Amino acid sequence: MTDDYLSNCKQVPPNHPFVVFHRQWWGGKELQMQRVTAGEQNFMITPSFALDGGLLKEKVRVGTTESVQLYVRDQYEDLYKFLQQTKRGAVVLGSPGIGKSVFNVYALARRLEEKQTTFYVTAHERCFIFDEKGVFELEDTNKVSLSDIKGSPWCLHDSTPRGVEPKKYFQSFFLVFTPNEARYDSILKFGFGLWYMNPWYPEELCAYFKQPLREDVYYISGPYLRDYRLCCEGLDNQWQEERIQSALRRIKEIATWDRANRSQTDPNVITHRLFALHSDDHSISGCQYTFRSEWVKKRFFETLSELKLEEAQTLFRILDQSGTTGGFIFELMQENNRKYSDPSLPAHTFKVKERKIVRYHTLHDMSFDGFNVPARAASNNPFFDAVVFEREEPDIVVWVFQVTVSTEQKTGSNQGYALLEQIREMTQQEIGSGKVAFRYVLVQPEEKFYRGPVSWQFPLDPSPKCKYDCAESNEEKHTLIPGEVYVQCLTI
Repeated sequence: MTDDYLSNCKQVPPNHPFVVFHRQWWGGKELQMQRVTAGEQNFMITPSFALDGGLLKEKVRVGTTESVQLYVRDQYEDLYKFLQQTKRGAVVLGSPGIGKSVFNVYALARRLEEKQTTFYVTAHERCFIFDEKGVFELEDTNKVSLSDIKGSPWCLHDSTPRGVEPKKYFQSFFLVFTPNEARYDSILKFGFGLWYMNPWYPEELCAYFKQPLREDVYYISGPYLRDYRLCCEGLDNQWQEERIQSALRRIKEIATWDRANRSQTDPNVITHRLFALHSDDHSISGCQYTFRSEWVKKRFFETLSELKLEEAQTLFRILDQSGTTGGFIFELMQENNRKYSDPSLPAHTFKVKERKIVRYHTLHDMSFDGFNVPARAASNNPFFDAVVFEREEPDIVVWVFQVTVSTEQKTGSNQGYALLEQIREMTQQEIGSGKVAFRYVLVQPEEKFYRGPVSWQFPLDPSPKCKYDCAESNEEKHTLIPGEVYVQCLTI
């Protein structure tokens, strides 16, 4: 750091908690080795440090502790390694209350151990510089340029109260930023990485509190240290109830208000209070959502059952636009909410799992393993669009799907009957003595039709000609293979 740079900064008093932290950690490799040797990666900070940094406000303000323990999660170590391999830094995303801000303190300690100049921007938007000469507060960024600073400084930037992106000044640094809302698209364009931090695992909660997991509390709080601690301390379920109830009220507001009022309701409030954000299993730069806890999931579906169909459709459309919901909600709903026109029919459900659509040219190209969806390559596929094989040892079920997008519900072609007969014969040969059962699913895209009862008629077979997989000389009539019939209405 140059003398010109120092002249534009205010030196922090020696009794300030940040200065104490600097003295403890600057070049403190021996402290790190002592912790590793003792098998203890955690470290303590003072309540004053926590307050000035905007950390753990609930616990510090009620005066229940003389020091605050920072638990070093495996997520922190993995993220720090990730940062060491990036060129510009990263945006760190995750649900509130999982320790994104605490990671900044962990990273600051690591940087001081390595004797590296580091900018630390608190949640109060105050900027402190930790350098070999001490701790300084930068009050006017217009008077300082990046070229004034030795080496390659990092900027550890906590989220602001409004969750907006950092000032342009800080975006020129190696930046680690933890927004509390998804307002980061613009800075990602400049080459910053993206990291999703997972909520706490149950074993982490046990290690932090040094006691077995309280299942009754975890059922309500879910994998969040802050929520779990407050519920355990009796501050208590009422606090959690009020927050969740507020989010559930917003669900009804989004679903029922007119467009003008709906724009005033932020879907991210629902996101943070009802859903948990996880990194994708296959990519650290991808994410997925689950419910915040089993208790929240129960309350969500209770609220959803009170909405009309049109309101529920509006709700999911708005939440989907905010990036909140994925297929998991619909997979959870389909088991309990599927309705049949004839209650006497057995309620068979099509197992929801990932399947790959595989185009086939002849029936012999089909696979019977149930892991794909055979769909005919020809665009003029007769009668049905796709089939799926589902093993029910020693039998097999053939699900036959027909999708109609026409504005008229025509009877369709009869040429598929011959193909279905061949599919049955091939399937029977595949399983031997087992039984082959057919189930027909007629899929109707709802928005293509006026509202009204669903009416469908299977085609007759007055002209038994098959142009594809059977010989043209075959004059035998073909009829529909008996099977259970379902109608699935979709909003696309």
